[in-house]
Amino acid sequence: MTNPFETIEKKLDTIQELILTLKSGEDIPQPTQPRYLTRLQAAELLHLTLPTLHVYTRAGIIRGHKVGRRVLYSEEDIKAAVQAIPTLKYGRRA
Repeated sequence: MTNPFETIEKKLDTIQELILTLKSGEDIPQPTQPRYLTRLQAAELLHLTLPTLHVYTRAGIIRGHKVGRRVLYSEEDIKAAVQAIPTLKYGRRA
């Protein structure tokens, strides 16, 4: 069993560090929330039509998240899908 006074002491230390950080003017790191895009926003970002985006989602190329009746796309998932697409390099042939 842990000593409740130790737990309180740890929490007070954390609060004191946060207060000192605020006084010094430094930014407190905030946890980042994933940003979700609608189908239209994702299609515009990728320069795709909505039917093409639907095909890519059904094929598993881009991962969509169903929220109620809507399909939302995470920015991280879109970036990962774009990076996973192999690029073809064409060169001049002599």
